[in-house]
Amino acid sequence: MNQWIVLDLVAHDTWALNDSGSEQSQAFARLRDVLAAAPPHRVLSASNTGTQGLIYALTTDAEALLQTAREHAPEHGVASFVARTWTADPRTGAQPEVIELIEPQPSWPRPGYQNDLLERWLEAAAGGSASSPN
Repeated sequence: MNQWIVLDLVAHDTWALNDSGSEQSQAFARLRDVLAAAPPHRVLSASNTGTQGLIYALTTDAEALLQTAREHAPEHGVASFVARTWTADPRTGAQPEVIELIEPQPSWPRPGYQNDLLERWLEAAAGGSASSPN
């Protein structure tokens, strides 16, 4: 039986899904590519607004598709990652089942924050500033 699935990945505002070098962008692209190359899944469409990535898919093995989505989710910066699944064509007005794929992650601190803070502190100290770099 076919199932229609929309994977909805929302990144926190300080993280970019459309920055080609970001972990989130790479994870989103990898997920889209893995699903597109893995029968019985068929990616119908994908979109990315920078903070929200959507993958529209059709499959006969929803559990495998959802597990693949969990395995390829970004490790940081995810505000929400849910799947909306339909057992009937969504154009009929059927309501989806909403499944949370991973727990929301904190928006701050970003990886490397401690190093950035230390560097700023050292720069301020070297410049003779008595005030905090914040």
